[in-house]
Amino acid sequence: QIAMLVVPIVVFLGMAMGQPFDLDFEVLQVRLLLASLLVAALCLRDSQANWLKGSMLIVAYLIVASAFWFMCDEEFRSAGAARPITERIKEALPEAAIEAAEAVLSSSLPPAHVV
Repeated sequence: QIAMLVVPIVVFLGMAMGQPFDLDFEVLQVRLLLASLLVAALCLRDSQANWLKGSMLIVAYLIVASAFWFMCDEEFRSAGAARPITERIKEALPEAAIEAAEAVLSSSLPPAHVV
């Protein structure tokens, strides 16, 4: 219902207000939508409601809300640029650890004898 009605209306409202809104959703948004659909389908499968299923839906909502709060626009800020894993590791590690790893990799160790 959301995809068929609300999203097209929001696109047209965005055009009317001068705020562009495209249908290029982030990967995180699509994954969270699929996970939410899975949780809702599992809760509604047997047409019975209880406190445990309600709490599961509330926790799923909190997870989705916190994911959007902490990860919003992460993919768009990077402009879809994929960085090599070595660059991401170098950003995460302290400089001394990187220098030590490069020293170990560049040193020529004699081959180990296997018995």
